[in-house]
Amino acid sequence: MSAIQLVDTAATVDAIEKLELNADMKRIFEHLAEEGFRPSASSERELFFKYEGWRLNLEAYPNDSGYQLFVCACREIEVQDTTYAVMAANLLNTRLRYIKLVMAENRSVWVSYETLEMDVEAYLQGFIRVVGALVNAAREFGVEFRKQLQPMTIN
Repeated sequence: MSAIQLVDTAATVDAIEKLELNADMKRIFEHLAEEGFRPSASSERELFFKYEGWRLNLEAYPNDSGYQLFVCACREIEVQDTTYAVMAANLLNTRLRYIKLVMAENRSVWVSYETLEMDVEAYLQGFIRVVGALVNAAREFGVEFRKQLQPMTIN
């Protein structure tokens, strides 16, 4: 049985059942562990893990209606740079098909992949590819955001 690391207490728990993860979240947790990730759980509907230095969050929707996988691309953008961040996110949103970038109320930018009514085994088949795409989109946001911040020379 896999050990779960609780995010809030940093203690390890030997039984997944203590968090009352449903069968699908248990399967995802086990898949992450098999793939070499070190997943953590903070509740029965939330898993966390790191990929290439990025902390990804996986949240299950109520009634097993789907999942949202997301990563923070940029935290607390300065007020004066908000327009540039939105422009960079919009540019990427037009290019990316299944990944979306959104700005939260605290001016942080999140990259998200959302599925609805998907079988867990089908979800896991492309999971690593989606994780890589999310991290790449977060990196691309950083590049585009820096481009937007550069002063333009008009001749």
